[in-house]
Amino acid sequence: MTQKMLMLIPWFVMAAIVGLPLFCVVLYRRRRLGACLLCSHLWCMIAFCLVGMFLLHTARRQQHRADNADKASKLLQTCQTLRAGKVEESQMLLDDHLASALYRTAYDVPDAKMGELDTDVLWVWQQAKEYYDTYDVNEPYVGSMIPRVCAKLSHVPWSETQLAIKKFERTYRNGEPTPAPPIHMKSWIGQPLPNEALAGKVVLLDFWNTRCGPCVKAHPDLQKTYEAYKDRGLVVIACAGGDEKETRQYMEKHAYTFAAGMVARQMHLDYAIRSNPTYFLIDRQGCLAWGPEHRLPTENELAGLLETGSQSVP
Repeated sequence: MTQKMLMLIPWFVMAAIVGLPLFCVVLYRRRRLGACLLCSHLWCMIAFCLVGMFLLHTARRQQHRADNADKASKLLQTCQTLRAGKVEESQMLLDDHLASALYRTAYDVPDAKMGELDTDVLWVWQQAKEYYDTYDVNEPYVGSMIPRVCAKLSHVPWSETQLAIKKFERTYRNGEPTPAPPIHMKSWIGQPLPNEALAGKVVLLDFWNTRCGPCVKAHPDLQKTYEAYKDRGLVVIACAGGDEKETRQYMEKHAYTFAAGMVARQMHLDYAIRSNPTYFLIDRQGCLAWGPEHRLPTENELAGLLETGSQSVP
């Protein structure tokens, strides 16, 4: 409703511009001079506002042209260095352009209030926080905008997902066998599988959702893998995100026989899921043995794990 009303505003303004002079003429002929004068003043105010808005729009358009020309010039310089094969220099230029664009989104925000940005803007800054995390702002090659951005980034909080990723990397990238995070589902689709039932099994986890093309495309192969190895102790669990109703309809339509459930938010964080599909293998001792990967495990990877029982996370 609000959008429709906003669309009608220009028509009301046009009607006022055309109709008020005619109304003034009618009032003048009827000798109602006070009302006629009021309408004429109102018409002049509307006209002045429209002229002012037009001039402001023209000025801003000229400024935008200058800004875009400056951006085009910088990008042209980057493209030229890329074409010349100077990849490292081009990366530095792109990083500086990124810093410039990012800085404009919060140049007027005090550093101490960076965590109070709008959600969408804050998420971009949080992504940039991870990207610029390894930058040494004292290096001479660093662009002029990067130190300013890094100063603001020091006040940007890590997102919940980023903190989960860092925790996962600290826990599982040391090469030592480490117990996998427990399975947490909001609800199971079909027969539930408690963590106790997975003891002594090799568990293949598939993080997916029904609107992920590569996820859905891989499911026939996932079903074949499950059928081939289930008698040797393989358990497949499809950890679905997204809409539960769509997921249930999808599983019923395709009649897949591996376990599936709607993954809980905590499990999503425990496994530091960035994108779908993501696969993990848990060995018979309950330790994370393979993953995160964005492909299904090969026959050799599965067979080796089913036979020996354990291998370290790559």
